Amino acid sequence: MKVINDTPKEIPMLTDDRFDKIEQFAELVKPVQQWMLQNYCPHTKIIIECNGATVTTDEMFVPLNPLIVGGSDGK
Repeated sequence: MKVINDTPKEIPMLTDDRFDKIEQFAELVKPVQQWMLQNYCPHTKIIIECNGATVTTDEMFVPLNPLIVGGSDGK
């Protein structure tokens, strides 16, 4: 049985500088989160990019396990 894309990923160390950036980012997004909760449903996402921002709502989401190739039947 093989798992697709089973390459281990390196997890970056949590340095003081990285922790500071996480704290700054958390403070920055709190007002956006409050606005979103007051104006949209819990399934809404806000995607912020360098050239704009998008408000989107998922109609349906189902979490799935990783795709497994070659199950017990050999396929």
